[in-house]
Amino acid sequence: MSQMQTSGYSSAEELDYLLTRAAAGGVADGDYGDITVSGSGTVMNLDLKLNQIDAPTGSVDFSQQQSLQFRIENRTSDPGSPAVGQIWLRTDL
Repeated sequence: MSQMQTSGYSSAEELDYLLTRAAAGGVADGDYGDITVSGSGTVMNLDLKLNQIDAPTGSVDFSQQQSLQFRIENRTSDPGSPAVGQIWLRTDL
């Protein structure tokens, strides 16, 4: 199995490449730039900190990380159907 030459590729392109290879049944363990593959191709770790990612588009695991600039939604009413874990501040009370 060949490894991707990661120089010049974004993390999203690297991840897309690796997921495509994984679906085809072939990702070798190794360092693919911003992504490290282990567990015979079953574990993929993104080797970036949150501040190195422009805008996360999915869930973020804060394991071993700390939020330094957390934002809380300011509202004048409670949300109709808040998501589990959603935080808001009532500014009208």
